[in-house]
Amino acid sequence: MRVGAGILGDIMEKRTMDRGMDWGVRPARHPRPVPRSLVLPGYGPSQGGLRRAPHNAGPALAGARNTGPVDYRPVDIAEKLSLFSEQWAPKVVARMNDYEIKVVKLEGEFVWHTHEDTDELFLVTSGQLTVQMRDGNVTLGPGQLFVVPSGVEHCPITEGEAHVVLIEPAGVVNTGDAGGDFTTTPQDL
Repeated sequence: MRVGAGILGDIMEKRTMDRGMDWGVRPARHPRPVPRSLVLPGYGPSQGGLRRAPHNAGPALAGARNTGPVDYRPVDIAEKLSLFSEQWAPKVVARMNDYEIKVVKLEGEFVWHTHEDTDELFLVTSGQLTVQMRDGNVTLGPGQLFVVPSGVEHCPITEGEAHVVLIEPAGVVNTGDAGGDFTTTPQDL
C-alpha cells in the first residue's frame, strides 16, 4: 500500500516492504509498522488488512500456533472431558504462550515423579485428587487447585474417578523423570 505521494512515499514504501512491513494497515495511533505475519488480507479498513493477534494469543485450540483468525469460542471443559474415556492420558484443549492447558481423567494411583524444570498446576473439576509428596499430602475437591513446585517429587492418587485440568509448559512429559507405562504424548482435542 502507498504511504504517501512523491519520492518520499516511494522510498518509505520500498524500505518497509523490504523489511516485511506494511505501513498501510497500522491503526492511526500506532507509529510502528505492522509485520505482514500479523495481517489478515481482505479484512479491515478498505480491505487492506486487519491486525491479527500474535501466536501466543491463540485460539481455543488450533494445532500448534495461531496462523489464522482467532477463534473466539470458549473451551467447554466438561464437553472436552466427555470426548474420551482413557485415564492418565492428558488431552490438550488450549495453548497459552508456551504452555498447554490439558484435561485428564484420573483414577487410582499414578507414579512417583519429578519435573525438575517446571511447576505443575492441578485444578480439579470433579471428584477428589490427592497429590502425595514426600513431606505431606494435599487433597483437592472440585474448584480447588494446587501447584507442585519444580523439583518436588509427587504422586497423584484418587479414590474413584477425578477430572482435572493441568497447566504446564508444552513438551512436559507427564511422568517427569520416572518414565514407564503411564508415559503418554498429549493429544489435541
